[in-house]
Amino acid sequence: GAVLKGDVNKVKNALENANAETMEALVKAVKNGEAINIGEFSELSSELFEIKLSPKQEFAVANIGNNLVVLDIELTEDLVNEGYLRELIRGLQVCRKEADFDITDRIIVELSTNSDRLQKVIKNNEELIKTEVLAKDICQLSAYEFEKDIQIDGEVIKVKMTRKN
Repeated sequence: GAVLKGDVNKVKNALENANAETMEALVKAVKNGEAINIGEFSELSSELFEIKLSPKQEFAVANIGNNLVVLDIELTEDLVNEGYLRELIRGLQVCRKEADFDITDRIIVELSTNSDRLQKVIKNNEELIKTEVLAKDICQLSAYEFEKDIQIDGEVIKVKMTRKN
């Protein structure tokens, strides 16, 4: 402000309206200590500028040493469903342990929920669930050895298990 006086907003607007190619060149010039030319202004000292990272909302940015790390943190439907699947499998493994089933016991599982999303996750991943928890089948059980409700992101899945004879 002291150097540019009333023109500081003109420089700011010129920077905000610069395209990606121009901005890349300007950042490089600032990093190299070169004079900056932007809009109607020329030969501005690079010391007048500070480089700041302002990530978009769906990204997380961090400097680690000399490295810049950018993570896409947007939760897509596929990622959320994968998280639900992992939580379900983890919950079923906990149920196996609580039921005192042997690690090699093959089981039959009944899963019931009112959640449309969880029903879809179960249906689309039935074979993987069976493989991960050593289940021969996922079906309705008339008799069972163990029963528990699993909570996943506020949704409930009623689990019933029995050993496969």
